[in-house]
Amino acid sequence: MTDEKLTLANEIRARVEDLEAQLIVIRRDIHAHPELGFDTLRTADIVAAWLRTRD
Repeated sequence: MTDEKLTLANEIRARVEDLEAQLIVIRRDIHAHPELGFDTLRTADIVAAWLRTRD
């Protein structure tokens, strides 16, 4: 692997690790409060709020 590819791979790995804990919290919250059918307003609000905090 070239230095450039190695640098990119390490950057991607670091970003994924940063997101992992946040996504686990969101997943656990969504699973703790299931929504039936297509009535997913709470889930949509959680995801939209999280996305607004991203770059």
